[in-house]
Amino acid sequence: MAKEHAVAKAKQATAQVREKAGHTTELAKGKTPELLMHTATQTAEHVREAASRAGHLAADKTPDAVREKAARAAHAAGSKWTALLSAGFALLVLLLMRRSRRNR
Repeated sequence: MAKEHAVAKAKQATAQVREKAGHTTELAKGKTPELLMHTATQTAEHVREAASRAGHLAADKTPDAVREKAARAAHAAGSKWTALLSAGFALLVLLLMRRSRRNR
């Protein structure tokens, strides 16, 4: 029962955060000059490409034993996905609340 309640609260918080982020994104797009948006888009693309290359390089140089441990850890985390997701959203909500109180 508590687990279902936590999941429901996490879903509600997720919806609120997404709505607020979408609204904020639209406001920012409306106030941001076209040239700046273009530059930011190009920069984001370069960062994604660099991160991808770094990830591939790290994967190529990572010893097999470390990769196996990481895969086991990822699998263990995957089986507890709901709990991890709920905890993450709860932390996000707490941080947002703390930030909004600090700005008052």
